[in-house]
Amino acid sequence: MDLADMMRPEVRDFEPYLPGKPIDEVRRELGLKKVVKLASNENALGTSPKAKKALAASAGESFRYPEGPGTLLRRALAKKLGVSDKEVILGAGSDEIIEVLAKAFFNREDEIIVSKHAFIRYKMAADLMGARTLEIPMRNDKHDLQAMAARIGAKTKAIFIANPNNPTGTYNTRSEVADFIDAYRASASPSRPPFNVSSAAQAAARAALEDPAHVRKSAAVAAKGMKYLTGELDELNIPYLRSIGNFILIDVSPKKGKDVFAGLLKKGVVVRAMDEYGFPERVRVSVGLPQENAFFIKCLKELNP
Repeated sequence: MDLADMMRPEVRDFEPYLPGKPIDEVRRELGLKKVVKLASNENALGTSPKAKKALAASAGESFRYPEGPGTLLRRALAKKLGVSDKEVILGAGSDEIIEVLAKAFFNREDEIIVSKHAFIRYKMAADLMGARTLEIPMRNDKHDLQAMAARIGAKTKAIFIANPNNPTGTYNTRSEVADFIDAYRASASPSRPPFNVSSAAQAAARAALEDPAHVRKSAAVAAKGMKYLTGELDELNIPYLRSIGNFILIDVSPKKGKDVFAGLLKKGVVVRAMDEYGFPERVRVSVGLPQENAFFIKCLKELNP
């Protein structure tokens, strides 16, 4: 018997998420010396210096199991956010938390509600558990909260609202989301793996919370980079969606996004094609450092002479 025949069909047929290509992989595969990664919405300035120091200081204890509940980090986050630490759940990235919710709550007969063009990990988590995903068309490139609410039924287990949305960078106002939540609030406290966040990661996260200067500097770099990118795209008459994130969704029609992705990759710029999000003629570009943004624009111009 084939091992695949013994698997749950949802696992057997599951298509894994493909992240942006790492810089070293691109260098190795294409023989390039200069590679700029603008594919994964990462902070252009990198990790907080305080977090780096905390990581180094905790390295000597990295062989021990971490404190599972992450009490100190949860308390620090709760204080920062003005909530109870019981309202904070830790995860090795948002992907893990989404999967924890799916494993805790989704069954084969369940439905989840998302916007069409929303963050794809929501649907992937539902697929893994055999739940059905209802994709609601956006309105003016934003979540249509009224339409989403209208689709809530007896089988609805979860509604996911990414705000700002990835990959569009658009958002719904605080009052719009608050009204929606007030009407359809539900409480939950799912289980998670007991040691999912390492001691070093917890220490670094606590240190990062104590470094608001790095946050402000990162935001300033992102804002300046976004202004540069949108200005250059306007000069090139290339359409894009206004974004409040550190990424921008660019319309490259009549070309295909995957072709522009491939062309930029050969020049050493890593972006993301958006076929899996239902945008075959768009690419998502993260805001990088000034020299990275300039290199991207240079390469884009070479593809669009």
